Amino acid sequence: MVCRLYCISHEEGGYAIEVISVMELHCHMGHIVPMPAHKLIEDRLVTRITLDPELCKEHCDACIYMHMTC
Repeated sequence: MVCRLYCISHEEGGYAIEVISVMELHCHMGHIVPMPAHKLIEDRLVTRITLDPELCKEHCDACIYMHMTC
């Protein structure tokens, strides 16, 4: 554990850099707020992912549904 984050290391070969949108990263990271998810990429705390600014979605249907049930 480094700075209260769990590090997952993979072998260097065979893993390509994935290009995803901020909202896809939001979903992959357990529906965290999109701006902090973007900051994880900027600060290089999450590697092997590149954010594509062209792929943007305004909202997350799962988060909207969750907020409606609260």
